[in-house]
Amino acid sequence: MELLLKEIVGEYQHNTCVEGIMLGGSRSTESEDQLSDYNLYVYHHEDISVSERQQITNKFCRYMELNNQFWEVQDDGQLNDGSEIIIVYRNLIQFDRQLHDVAFRYQARLGATTAHWYNFLHAEILFDRNGRLAELQQKYSIAYPFQLQSNILQKNHALLRRQMPAYLFKIEKALVRQDRVSLNNLLSRFMASYFDIVFAVNEQLHPGDKKLVSHALRRCNHIPKNFESRLNRCFELAGGARQELLAELNLLIDELDHMIKHRASSSL
Repeated sequence: MELLLKEIVGEYQHNTCVEGIMLGGSRSTESEDQLSDYNLYVYHHEDISVSERQQITNKFCRYMELNNQFWEVQDDGQLNDGSEIIIVYRNLIQFDRQLHDVAFRYQARLGATTAHWYNFLHAEILFDRNGRLAELQQKYSIAYPFQLQSNILQKNHALLRRQMPAYLFKIEKALVRQDRVSLNNLLSRFMASYFDIVFAVNEQLHPGDKKLVSHALRRCNHIPKNFESRLNRCFELAGGARQELLAELNLLIDELDHMIKHRASSSL
């Protein structure tokens, strides 16, 4: 597979618009499993035409969906051996600005605030025309900013149960209505904010949308009491849209708050 990736990279690097290429996702962090796909990130200063991308992917892929734009601009398909591949195209200057807003301007989001930052630092450089990718990896290899941590907690914690638009209150209404679609959506947003807080408190970059529990257990020194069992119980109750879910979520928040206070006191 390494040889095939080199061949694919070799095709892209002929285009002078390409600044660099990285291998990201679980394949670059040695945490892949049999379901893991290949994530290539092509950084450019000018867009690469769809027709040129098609010429390249036709050589290596038996199936390809070109120019999907549901999240980022990307081509999604299968290599000739059946392995799945995602090729994401990013303007390097714009991407640098996005990371800068988080790392140096401390802009928090509702969930996964630092996921792109984590992704970039843990990606493997396969091609770097002028050394810009290496420079940016060095730029963003900094200590976790205290102000960013504070902003993430302030933005995300308020929506757990502290203020009127909080997810918990909306979940309560969804349970009364037995509206399982709304419940599932609200619980996902609740968990996004919850995990953003857990990683921020531990000064750890957010790893993205997969294997969050195992990442937290492996990388975080401060974990809420009953962390894994409480989460499992919440999802079990949510599956049946049971009223007991509210009590479990309240306990989840209580234990999170206790962890935050313990972390704050231990850092004094």
